[in-house]
Amino acid sequence: MGIWDQLNSRTLFGSAKATASEVNAQTKDIHLEQDNRGVLLDSVLINDSLMRDGSPIPGTGVMKNVQLTDNARTISFTPNAGEQWKLMAAGATANQAPSAGYVFTLFYTCNDQDGTERVILAGESASVTTATGNLEGFFEDKPPQYIGENTTVSVSVDAMRGTTTIEVSIFAVRVR
Repeated sequence: MGIWDQLNSRTLFGSAKATASEVNAQTKDIHLEQDNRGVLLDSVLINDSLMRDGSPIPGTGVMKNVQLTDNARTISFTPNAGEQWKLMAAGATANQAPSAGYVFTLFYTCNDQDGTERVILAGESASVTTATGNLEGFFEDKPPQYIGENTTVSVSVDAMRGTTTIEVSIFAVRVR
């Protein structure tokens, strides 16, 4: 069966929209060879039609929220198979203003090609001193923060100094 036979009951939008997993299942075994030019062009057409071109997909913005206590690292989210997300902004709301700045840290955990889980510190902010903050500058002056199905984003807050819980929100848009 060809790529069109497998996806012909799916749509571009709505409840029958073709998912990234379904498209990936149909295209993952296509060999890069001249004889496959037609099916490769079909794959490009399908991905472009589903807005899987690296630009933000309309209507896919999400706010991922987690409740944190001091010195706890909590998973914010992991994309589904075939999905790619761009992290856009982060914010934090404490149940009360801390007596001094707390440290917010973003981690990426990646299961790479050899199956080894690796953790990368993406950045931290020690200047959050109010009960509500947008973590200004957290994503500024950094390369775009993209995450995929083999990446988990987790956050931690340390040195809360009088605050007992903090809700951290991360805004992301799907780009593929």
